[in-house]
Amino acid sequence: MKPLRKDDSSRDFSALLCIDSQEVLDLASGQLTLIGFEVHTVSTPEQALAELYSRSYAVMVVDDHFGGSDIETHPLLSQMASVPLDLRRKTFVILIGPNLTPHSKMQAFALSVDLVLRPQDILNLKAIVGQGLLDHEAFYAAFNAADKSLRLEG
Repeated sequence: MKPLRKDDSSRDFSALLCIDSQEVLDLASGQLTLIGFEVHTVSTPEQALAELYSRSYAVMVVDDHFGGSDIETHPLLSQMASVPLDLRRKTFVILIGPNLTPHSKMQAFALSVDLVLRPQDILNLKAIVGQGLLDHEAFYAAFNAADKSLRLEG
């Protein structure tokens, strides 16, 4: 896959990685860097939340047990579920975990993320994110157009 064009002003090229495993973190960072993302990493859920409040990210990759969390009480997942939709739809959120069903739309929906993967899927993250962003943008195109129109009118 070709690197994403950095001169495309309509797209943010930053990614936030919330991953405990150094091996998975390095793989994910390398894959995203290859397609033109500026990668930011954090080591605690608190740091991740501070980053989310300070800037927007096009892509966020979260380990299901990041910072010792469990999936039912995960602070990042809870926060993403409560973010206003006009902000939430700007971030493509990927949850990784060994017990997740890769590419399950129902599981992703139930967990308030865009995509679920297993750690071994990170080897294909470059292609997965490329296609995922295209799908994400297509899905939200009508919402984004309406939002832009309302902002121009208001």
